[in-house]
Formats: sequence, structure tokens, C-alpha cells
Amino acid sequence: MAIKTFKRYELKYILDRKQYDAVITGIAPYVETDAYCVGGKTYGLFNIYYDTDDYAIIRHSVSKPPFKEKLRLRSYYENPANDDRVFIELKKKADGCVNKRRVTMKYADALRFLDTGVCEKTGDYMHDMVAHEIEYFLKSRRVSPKVFIAYDRAAYFLKTDKKIRLTFDTNVRAGPAQYGASGCVPLLKDGLYLMEIKVSDHIPLPIVRILTENRIFRQGFSKYGTYYTNNIYNSEEIKENARVF
Repeated sequence: MAIKTFKRYELKYILDRKQYDAVITGIAPYVETDAYCVGGKTYGLFNIYYDTDDYAIIRHSVSKPPFKEKLRLRSYYENPANDDRVFIELKKKADGCVNKRRVTMKYADALRFLDTGVCEKTGDYMHDMVAHEIEYFLKSRRVSPKVFIAYDRAAYFLKTDKKIRLTFDTNVRAGPAQYGASGCVPLLKDGLYLMEIKVSDHIPLPIVRILTENRIFRQGFSKYGTYYTNNIYNSEEIKENARVF
């Protein structure tokens, strides 16, 4: 089973079409497309976020605390088969720095893990360590699938440093987890792009120049947080059950 861990800053920007075209043209000499962007095309990402019945995890997150965490199931398939490989990701953010821990397994095994809170140990130290972290998260909170979020992504990495990535998300949409894609509503207006620059310390100077020339500034945007705020927050059931922080 593959395992990856990430510790980085994820800087977000909302671009209009003119800004997007300028950025893509500007970064072209410095970047290469991600392997998933076959032929330069975007690829789909499909996520299910887990939360408590009163949405305590996302309510805590949107209150902008110094530390927050989220749990999601991520796939490159809209409707994965039992044997398709998927990711279970525990994403933690402390003082702006993101630490993402994830395990990869078959879809059927991932659902069983998320349902029971128990993952079969593999003997692989890194996999079992991250699985244990996720087990602890599941035992300390009664969570279940709450929100489905999908988008189309184009991804690039810097030629001189593949740890530096730029991603551009379009067709960002979300809805109740039980309905999947059929229950989604858009999270961004038509013609807008969500750009993320993922770095461990600083943005390379050529990228800074492109942002400056096109008057592109950082703008906080959480996909799950936006959906919760716009579509769940005012529901009477949530108001009745929500705890006050």
C-alpha cells in the first residue's frame, strides 16, 4: 500500500479568465504538467468529507482556529469500484501550515476502515503509523459521510523543484454525500478558477512576478467551508443541534 505525507503551505487565489490565461502563459517556461493531466487535459477529483451529525468539524474550521483538521475519502473515479485504489486523508492545519497524512487502499477496504474505525495492519511502518492516526480520529469523533465535493483540476510542478505545485480547479461543486454528483451545486461563479500554490517555504521569484504583474492576491477559500456556510449553516436542524464553541 502506498503512503504519502505532505507538510507545506497551500496558498489560494481566485482568478478570472483573463488572470488565468495570463498565469498559464507566464508559468509555461517554468513548469511541467502533472502525470494525471494526460494530453494537457484536466482530471476529476471526487471527495467525501466525514463529519459529525452537527457538523462540529467544519464549524470549528470556519471559526478560523489556530489548529484544525478534516477527514476525507478521495478518488479519481466518480463511482469507484470495490477494487479501485482510493485515498483516506487526514488533513491538519496549524498556523497556516498544512500537514496531510494519507493511506491508499482498495475502495471496499477504505469504506470498511471508515465504518469500523479499524484498519488491518500491514507491517509497513509508515502506513500503519498513519492508519493509527486515522483510527484515533475516528474513535474520538462519531463521524459519517456528510458532503461530496468534486472538481476538475489541471496541475503543474516546477521543473527545478517538483515539490512546488500549482493547481487550477474549475467546475467546483458540492452536495450531500448520499446523492453524489447528482445533488451538487456550484461553489464558484462561472468563469472563475481556484488556484493553489503549494510550497514548503517560499514562492519562486518568477511566479511572484507573474502574480504581481496581474494583480493577483491571496484569498482564503475552503471548498467544504463554502458549501457548509452557503447551504447547511442556516438549516433549522443544525441550529438546534449545534454546540457553541
